Amino acid sequence: MLYPEEARDEDGEPASPDLQVKLHECFGLKEHPHICEGKLPVKLWLCTPDGKRLDSTFNWLAFKANAYPKLKPALQKKFPSHLWI
Repeated sequence: MLYPEEARDEDGEPASPDLQVKLHECFGLKEHPHICEGKLPVKLWLCTPDGKRLDSTFNWLAFKANAYPKLKPALQKKFPSHLWI
């Protein structure tokens, strides 16, 4: 996890840490990860199995429901050895 140098963003809101994770490793998540007793979402940088960044999200469930279905066919073709739920 990478924490920002500044504790607050330009709007004065708490700055979220970044976490780079492979997309297929997130399928077991039931909710988006948070810190600070559930008050601050972690920015997930979702990557392909070979470590290349695909996209980022502050809402895993919305990403999985909306953006992932569009990416899934290309991922299945490029990485057929992985299970793309």
